[in-house]
Amino acid sequence: LATTPVTAIMTRRFTLGGVISDRATLTVTFEADDAVELVLNGQSIATCTPPATNAGECQASCHTATFPRDVLAPAGMPNVLEIRLINLFNADAGGGNVGWTGVSYSICADGE
Repeated sequence: LATTPVTAIMTRRFTLGGVISDRATLTVTFEADDAVELVLNGQSIATCTPPATNAGECQASCHTATFPRDVLAPAGMPNVLEIRLINLFNADAGGGNVGWTGVSYSICADGE
């Protein structure tokens, strides 16, 4: 089997169509197999590394973290989200493939 850990970095780019109020609460909600770090415009906004006693902790339920508004680029300017997904364990996935991993996330602005 391949050596672990293995990190896959996925990059998502997006722009905001309008201004987000200074009073809005910004959150990222996510779950990942196995560990993950979410980096928005060069700043870490959320991480999850499962403890040795519970390898499935990061995927067992959604995790939510808040982050400051100043991490976002101004309206119309590009934002860059890096999803650093870390596969900690490998297993035979069949068909000559080894290991599997996955992540889901959403970024929300709530409030005024």
